[in-house]
This record gives sequence, structure tokens and C-alpha cells, in this order.
Amino acid sequence: DAMVSESMAQQATPLQTFKGLLISEGETKEGLIRRKKLREMLHRENSAMILEPLQMSPEQLEGLAKLLDIDDDGKVCIDELVLAIMQWNGSANPVANSLYDNKKNAVWLNQLSKSIFDAFLELGVRYRLQ
Repeated sequence: DAMVSESMAQQATPLQTFKGLLISEGETKEGLIRRKKLREMLHRENSAMILEPLQMSPEQLEGLAKLLDIDDDGKVCIDELVLAIMQWNGSANPVANSLYDNKKNAVWLNQLSKSIFDAFLELGVRYRLQ
């Protein structure tokens, strides 16, 4: 959080404005925003004024949020999203590739974890029946 704030202090104010909008729209206690709420925010009439200085389209920002939603619960950390936007403007491909790989690995680990949990439940049921 401190790193994001320090980096933002060196960035132009459009990113600070965007972060303020995210905070006002998000669940500020947890520092998260729902992807659905972000999508609604990006499709308002004035969204072009917000996104143009960030050099991103609504589709790019939604895609970035989807990649950051590692556990697929529909929520994204606002600070992570802001940091990813800052990195995106520097060099998009490494950021997108890294986020994609992280997302892919997280989905695989979640599936593996569920399979292991289900196997243990089945073993427990079998053990009780004997």
C-alpha cells in the first residue's frame, strides 16, 4: 500500500483520480472493488474522460481486473489494480503475461485443493462406514 501511494505521488493525477473513484465505488473497508461494479463504472458516459489519460480502454481495464481476480470471487484489490495500471503504461506485455500465468496457476491450485479436499471427505465417509 505504501509502495503504491509513493509511486502514485510520482505519477500524474489522473491515476490518483481514478483510484479515488475506485475507492468511492468499492468496499473500502476491505480495499476491494467488485468486477461488476467496475464494469458498470467503466460503461458510464464520463468513463472516457477518466480512461483516456490512463491510456486504457474499458475492455483492457476489465481484462486486467479479471486477471487480478485470482480466486474468481468477482473482487479485485484496488491497490493491486492501480499498481497494475501503472505497470501497464510502462510495458503491457510482461505485465499481462505475468498476470495471466498467475491466474492460470491459481485456478489450477484451487482445483487441486478442491480435489484433495473431496478425496479426504470421501476417505472420511468410507472410514466411518467400516
